Order: sequence, then structure tokens, then C-alpha cells
Amino acid sequence: MTTRAKHEHLLMRYLDGRLTEAETRELSAWLRGDAVARAWLRDVAGQVVALGDLAREQRWQSPKPEVAGVELISARFSRTAWLALAASVVVLGCAVAFWFDGRHGTSSVVVEIEDVTGALNWTGPTGELRTGLTRGQQLSAGMFETASEGAMAQLRFTDGTRVTLGNRTEVALAEDRQKQLRLKAGLLAFEVLPQPPGRPLLVRTPTAMLEVLGTVFTVTAGADQTTLNVEEGRVRLERLTDGEVLDVTSQQTAVATLGQTERFQASTGSAPPVRWWRTFTQPPEASWKGDWQPASGAEPAFVRAVPCVAGQREDGMPVYQLGITARGNGAHLVTLGPDSVLRLRWRTAQPASLRVMLGVQKADGRFGGNFEVRIPKETTQPGKDGWRTAVISLGEFRPLIQKHPAPPERGQVSLIFITSSTDDTELQVAELAIEPSGSTKN
Repeated sequence: MTTRAKHEHLLMRYLDGRLTEAETRELSAWLRGDAVARAWLRDVAGQVVALGDLAREQRWQSPKPEVAGVELISARFSRTAWLALAASVVVLGCAVAFWFDGRHGTSSVVVEIEDVTGALNWTGPTGELRTGLTRGQQLSAGMFETASEGAMAQLRFTDGTRVTLGNRTEVALAEDRQKQLRLKAGLLAFEVLPQPPGRPLLVRTPTAMLEVLGTVFTVTAGADQTTLNVEEGRVRLERLTDGEVLDVTSQQTAVATLGQTERFQASTGSAPPVRWWRTFTQPPEASWKGDWQPASGAEPAFVRAVPCVAGQREDGMPVYQLGITARGNGAHLVTLGPDSVLRLRWRTAQPASLRVMLGVQKADGRFGGNFEVRIPKETTQPGKDGWRTAVISLGEFRPLIQKHPAPPERGQVSLIFITSSTDDTELQVAELAIEPSGSTKN
């Protein structure tokens, strides 16, 4: 086990309350010197707070936290003020014990995992953490997270209602007389069966509250904006900043932001274009992952690979790869057609094979599968400037989930992930496109 993997393992054991004093001192020293580790701990604290918020909204009872436990954690990390605060939040949140079905200390199954690709994690209401979740597992209320690039999961409630978690999605989920979800960030796609009278499915985001009795829709949320796309049926959307309410119906889109000056209205939605092309003359969207480099002299602008979480080991430790991630900012990138091709211009410091993955959704927002293609280093030759070019047909992509053997008709690409087969090849991408075969540049 590498030093970093060991420390991450210690951090996870700390959250479970299983560290010795010597291990706690070692962990403290690592956290003081590692900003990435501190950010990870803050994220965990935020997830626990979200679970607590969801519990309060449902008026579940909870016992008072053990004061001695909080004092113990504070004493352990008194030398590091920020860590004491973050740790206290985690301990306070993990001390919350929920009431399920009127019985304290027991939990009922809320969802079953129908499909999953990549890393899916679950944190229970009492702080239990499960990683590497697989198809068929049944889980109670808790925080779900798709924790790697390209990860997606489809969950089914006991009544048959389905929700798909897109890439990099964090959502707290529970069902106590009615379904309630708190979407911290990411994308959810729903197939909601008719709900009991007076008990609609509720989705809360940082900027909006959604209420639905039965429909098909998707919702994308960030810290300051929520985008709702309704395929069929009706969803009631409330903007939290001012309480304005809007009914969004079939084939309509609406956006709720933190501002109150924007006109709050629904508009007719439209599918993304069939041609999408980027040459990086401008920096990519904030939702991308990659280090943008502007053009310089004869050198074109490009995006350089950065560390990304590509998966998880069986023990829950993340697997890192250097890669580039393209994703829409609240929307999909492009609509696929039967003759679509992916065009890529890239270079590496040394010959290396590439892996390209597409995350696809159906036209109605449901999960459409993840697909990948590998480009062996022997199949392309660099030009004099070192850049290589590949044009890949849609038929060359292979499914990562057999239940989705081919990209769906009119499927919409929500994510593209490009990585080399070796750890450090200085991968750079200067052009990326998905378009009908034979398209020409504008």
C-alpha cells in the first residue's frame, strides 16, 4: 500500500472511530500538510450535514450527541483548529440516529441498485460507509455519490419509481410516507410512478424545491442554479430565494437561480445539436476537468490531462488516472445519430494508448449506458508537430453495462472522459468533436 493510500485508509477508519492514538497523530500530521485530504474531509462533513437536514425536514427524531465523544475528538485535534471544526461536524452528524417505520435503531429498504458503472458510494444515517456498490444491492435511506469519472447508477424504489444518478452526483435519499431527495450537486433523471394522494415526491436543491406526482424528468443542480427538463407530465418548481412557483409541463425547461431579477418562466426545450466541436481557443466550461493552455506562436491551444478519480478498489480506495473530462454545464453536449463519429486530435510525451468513454442518456433523460473505445498506440502515427488524429465511428464503442448494448437512438452525450493507458504521458487534447460522418468544420 502506498503512503497516500495508507493515509486515506486511516482517514476512513477515523470516520468509523477505529483509530489508535498513534494512528490519530499520524493522520493529524498528514492532514496538516495535504490540502486534498482536507478538502475530502470537508466534503464528507457536508454530506453528513445534508443527511441531517433531510432528517429534520422529515421530522425524524434523533438522540442527543454524546458530549464525551465530541470533546474527545476536539481534544485529539486541538492543535489544528479547522480540523477540529470539520471533525466535530462529522461526529455530530454521525451521531444522528434515524427512526424508520416507527422503530428506533432499525432501517427499512428504500431502494435497490438496478444498474451501476464506476464507483458508487453510500453513507448511512448513522455514518456507516459502503463503497464499491454493485447491482442488486438493497439499501436504506442515506447519501449516494457517484464517485468516479463516468460513474452512473440507476436506483429503483420499492414502488417501481426509478432515479438515475449522473456523473459526480451527490444526493441524500429517504422515504418515510413520501419520497424525499436532497440533491447537493449533479444530475438526476426520474421515472416517477403515480404517487399517493397528498404525498408527492420531493426534490430539494440549493436553489429550488420540486414536487411531482408522476412523470419523467431530469434535474441538474449546482451551488447557484437548478435546471429542470420535463419529458412528460408536470413538475411544480419553487424558486427558494423568493418562493415563486412555476408548473413545468411536457417538453418544457425552466431554471431557478439564486437571483430574483431573472424572469421565472418555462420555455420549450430542445435537444442538443447533432454536431459538437471544440478547439479550445477559449477556456472550457468550469464543469470540465483539464488544464487549459492558450495558443502560443505555432502551438495550438489545448487542454492537458489532470488527476481524476477513475474508479475504486475493493477496499474503497480511489484509483487515480490522468485524464480530461468534458461535460455539459447543466445540459448535454450533443445528440447522437446512426452515423455519428468522434474526432480527436491529441499528443503525448511518449507513445501511449488512449481510452475514450462516453456517458449517454436517452432522449427522455433516462440512463442510456456508458460506452468506451480504446485507441492502441500502434494505430496512429504522429505528424511532424507530434499531434495524432483519430476518427472513430459510433459502432466501435463497446458497452460497459451489458443491459445497454448500444447507444440509444437519439441518445444524448452527457460526458466524455479521455485518459491514457499509463499514468504520466502528458496527454494533451487540441481538438474534440462528435458529429455526423462527413461533416466539415465551420
